[in-house]
Amino acid sequence: MADALRVAVHGAAGRMGLRIIHELQSTSNMVLAAAWEAPNHPELGSDAGKFAGVGPLGVAFSEIDPEADVDAIIDFSLPDGMNRLLEIGPKKPLIGGTTGIGEREWKKLEEWTREVPAIWSANYSLGINILRSIVEFSASRLPENFVAELFDLHHGRKLDAPSGTARLLGQAVAKGREKVFDDVAKLSREGTKSPRHQEEIGFAALRGGDVTGEHTVFFLGEGERLELTHRATDRGIFVRGAIPLPSLADGQTTGTVRHRRRAFSGWKRIDRKSLETMGGTVFDLRAMTVRFQVLTRPSIL
Repeated sequence: MADALRVAVHGAAGRMGLRIIHELQSTSNMVLAAAWEAPNHPELGSDAGKFAGVGPLGVAFSEIDPEADVDAIIDFSLPDGMNRLLEIGPKKPLIGGTTGIGEREWKKLEEWTREVPAIWSANYSLGINILRSIVEFSASRLPENFVAELFDLHHGRKLDAPSGTARLLGQAVAKGREKVFDDVAKLSREGTKSPRHQEEIGFAALRGGDVTGEHTVFFLGEGERLELTHRATDRGIFVRGAIPLPSLADGQTTGTVRHRRRAFSGWKRIDRKSLETMGGTVFDLRAMTVRFQVLTRPSIL
């Protein structure tokens, strides 16, 4: 595959990284070119293909190489690892799925997209992205006395709570109700000794067993309630949504990083309508069907 995109996977020895390595073997236009892991990771030096169960690939786990000959990077790591990648990694189109990140990483993503495109999502599955739209629609139609609560259940090894997907869905509620998420999100009620405020968006997280992921959005009214649920049973759904994206980003010369709180073009904060007015190439991830709009200024949203 002489013309295949050379992809680096960061967090390559993790559960998601190994699934990405596995899925790359079924593509015709991408090859694994680098498998990056944290310094002192016990698998450094071993063959990434063998560790992923696909047979030897001749690509060893290694630390991030700033001079690596790669065309795109897929990052499913941890916040500290993502921060290190954004500091020293080669400036190539970036597909990100690391959750639990904060302002430190968002600021560095802004800087990254001044040179190359980046796409970030808390969840690349088709079902979650459809659910996000349904949640936003429901929040916009239901009266505010239908209060919103979110529940997420994951395996016991998951580090962040609430999950990135739970936050994504909470942001959809806030958007549907024309609220600022950070103003109405109630991530924990520990120590609270007062009734809930009607506009709050509450969160609850359970961890244990081998649960891939389960999320429910509750709209709780008087005498009735609406429950919207997504259950993941195969971690591959998160990978299959991300795998096509490096080839879409290839060839773009400027970038916009999209996540569910903000959209950035360079240093300027803009909304979707403003971006389309300015012109750009827009990849719409909301339903995980990539819609290509031929405009004049290359960007990714």
